[in-house]
Amino acid sequence: MNEHLHPDIALVLPGFAGTIHGRDALVAGFEDFCKNAKILEYEESDENIEVVGSGARNIFPLKLSRSLPRKIEHLSQHPS
Repeated sequence: MNEHLHPDIALVLPGFAGTIHGRDALVAGFEDFCKNAKILEYEESDENIEVVGSGARNIFPLKLSRSLPRKIEHLSQHPS
């Protein structure tokens, strides 16, 4: 996964709960998520990729239901 991500990548978390900065932090968070969560439902739509200079951003609404130890979460994000 590392070779596909820019070292300075940023990811806005569902519900705009925060932002992950940097490839190492994003990969570590993804690995932790995979070890501890079970995806119950995932849906994304209306993908919009914007390229500016040598960078790009990918914006898309998503719905995610996941099961974590001792709780189930339903998240959604609708970028404006």
